[in-house]
Amino acid sequence: MELDVYVHGEIDTMDASRVLAGLHHLVDLVKALGGGPVQFTHLREGSVDTGLRPLRSSDDTDAAFRRVLTGLREAERVPSVPNGWGDSAVQDGRGVSDNLGTFTDAGVELILRDGALVVDRVRVTNAARDHLKQATESRRIAIGSVIGRLDSLSLHDRREARLWPDGGGSSVTIRFSQAQVDEVRQEVGRRVEARGKLVRDYRGRPVSVELRVLTRLKTRDESPRLGTGAGVAPDALASTVKAYLGDVRGTA
Repeated sequence: MELDVYVHGEIDTMDASRVLAGLHHLVDLVKALGGGPVQFTHLREGSVDTGLRPLRSSDDTDAAFRRVLTGLREAERVPSVPNGWGDSAVQDGRGVSDNLGTFTDAGVELILRDGALVVDRVRVTNAARDHLKQATESRRIAIGSVIGRLDSLSLHDRREARLWPDGGGSSVTIRFSQAQVDEVRQEVGRRVEARGKLVRDYRGRPVSVELRVLTRLKTRDESPRLGTGAGVAPDALASTVKAYLGDVRGTA
């Protein structure tokens, strides 16, 4: 299949760098949604009228073309993250709409063709850009906690520290009061639980904590192993799980 791209507006009023950036984001969006390399099918002189088609394997890229149009259509309508779009796809979707869809109110038109048959088409304007921005900047706030290693204390412009979660991912900003400075300083480099007003991003990932309680925790190396359970339930270590539970229940 072929994905045609037509940017509405007068060619002599368009910023060439933005057009090129928009096309670059479109190619990256295809890749982010599972497609492969693409090539130009045409590039008409005197207008921004071009087309893309798969360079090699067509099945995956054709499916990605469909997901591009479906996602941008959703973004054009409502402030939400299209189904199946990861962070890179969202950024590229914003790049497409911002660089190609804002020269006129008519935006940019994307048309998916299979030979002479029009399979799908969508018009993308600055509404898609604004909706994606709104969706990705939404925040959820609740009382909660994050566990990880406390690091990078800052007391200059604002009182903040960084916490690297046990589960991996980006660091979480820990904000604290003047009265908590000494307590936080003592825990830098240690594994802690930071509890307070927890802010999460649009995917539910922790972004920041307005600190109420800071608790030092044992590191994973310091935590007890299963082999140290001797003496807690010695009979359990000397028999099978099934036999031990039978003895406890009186059904052995």
